[in-house]
Amino acid sequence: MKKQLVHEKIYSKSYDGSLREIPLGDLPTGLLPTDTIIIVYDDGFVSENESCNASTELRIYRHREETDDEYNERVAWWEKKKEESRKERYKTYLKLKKEFEEGLLTRHGYKMSPEEKKHFDDYSDMKFNTSNNEESI
Repeated sequence: MKKQLVHEKIYSKSYDGSLREIPLGDLPTGLLPTDTIIIVYDDGFVSENESCNASTELRIYRHREETDDEYNERVAWWEKKKEESRKERYKTYLKLKKEFEEGLLTRHGYKMSPEEKKHFDDYSDMKFNTSNNEESI
């Protein structure tokens, strides 16, 4: 994995009412040409049970490369998720294995010995007894 860009909020200011203009003096100093300015406007509403006043919010984001700690944390998180996923797939595999051992094999007349049941994975190329001219599995 390579490092990713992090979108970090560097400034936020809220205004009450339906403000459509934001003075340049409200912007912080030291902005970079790559910073992103987002203006969020909420009309507000009034109903018989509740109400919300109109508001405007100014947000400024800066993009930066993630730090080594953030990178290591993200990689560890994904490794944990991969391991959890592997365990879930293994549980599903065991359920399917049991279904096939106890269901499909016995339906086709194949009786496993205790040794075969113990080492079922070693018998992946088994041919099953099909007495009804059914296709082999």
